[in-house]
This record gives sequence, structure tokens and C-alpha cells, in this order.
Amino acid sequence: ANLHLAKLYTEDQDYVSASRAYVNALNGELEEKERPGVLAALYEAHRNLRLYDSAIAYARQLVELYPRDTRAQSARIDIGEIYNQKGTYDEAIKNLVPLLGRLQGDPWSSVQYLIAESYHKMGDYESGLREYLKLNYNHQGSVNWIANSLMGRAECFIALEREPEAIVELEKIKARFPGDLFAERADQMIKTLKLKP
Repeated sequence: ANLHLAKLYTEDQDYVSASRAYVNALNGELEEKERPGVLAALYEAHRNLRLYDSAIAYARQLVELYPRDTRAQSARIDIGEIYNQKGTYDEAIKNLVPLLGRLQGDPWSSVQYLIAESYHKMGDYESGLREYLKLNYNHQGSVNWIANSLMGRAECFIALEREPEAIVELEKIKARFPGDLFAERADQMIKTLKLKP
């Protein structure tokens, strides 16, 4: 009953009530095979409530208790992503870097992007430039990762007051993604940069 209630609350985006129902389900008579899914839903509910520390704790519990469950790999990535959302970028990097060797495709690119973005957000622009460049040259999965990496590099160059280099990265986006939203944003940024005294 608690699990059914929790799912209804989640669909209604009532994450407080969903969280309470998931905890009750965990503490009740829940089949072992259902526990990983409940832990995953619980950390997502806490993440949506911006209760980052408890979200990380439930995600870690999922990884530690059920390391072979298919949701454990996503939870490992989510832990780093939650640290990034929380603003503890050094923790995000520390948790994400070890995952790169085990990932392929879009998950690899997503983690590489989060690492680059974490350096960028913490103000370590040189490391951000390096990590975005790794994503640009080694991207896997969607080509949108290339646009994201070039945009990240442009933003780092702007933060370093190296506007000509930022414009080069933005021009690459326009050339590679003509007519796309990425290209439109790059064009707007170039115009703004050229207006700077």
C-alpha cells in the first residue's frame, strides 16, 4: 500500500508525501527485489526537494547494498551530479572521475561534461578548458556534447577575459551546428562580445 501511495504522490510531484511513503515501505514488509527501486525513488524524491545530503545518502545506500543492480550505476553518476547541483564541485569531481573508465556512450560524455562543468563553476577555468577539450575530442554518443563542450570552453575563456579565444570557440559552434539553437546562442554571444569596449 505504501509503495502504491508513494508512486501516486510522485506522479503528483508531492515529493514530501512520496518520501514519507517510500520510507514507510522500506521500514515495512517489502520484498528484497523491490528495495533497490524504492531506494532509487527515495533519493530522486529527496533530490527534487533539494535535500541533497539525504539524497546522496540514499543513493550511496543503493550502491553499497545492491552494487550489481542496474540502478546502481545510475546512482553512482547521480551522486556526482547531486554534488554538482549542491555546489560542492570538488566532491562532484572526486566522485565522477573514477567512473569514466567504466562508462561508454552518452553516460561517459555526461560524466565528462559534469567534471568540466564542476571545474568551470568552481572558478578553475584552466582545468575547465582542459576537461571540456577532452569531451570535445573524445565525445561519445550525441554530437550535442561537442556543442556543449565548445560553449563551456567559450564561457571559460570569457571568464578569463580572453574574448578572442571565446569567439573562436563560438564560431566553431556556428560552423558545426548551422540553424540550430546552439548556433543561435553562439551568434548572440559573439555579438555581445564584439560590443564590449
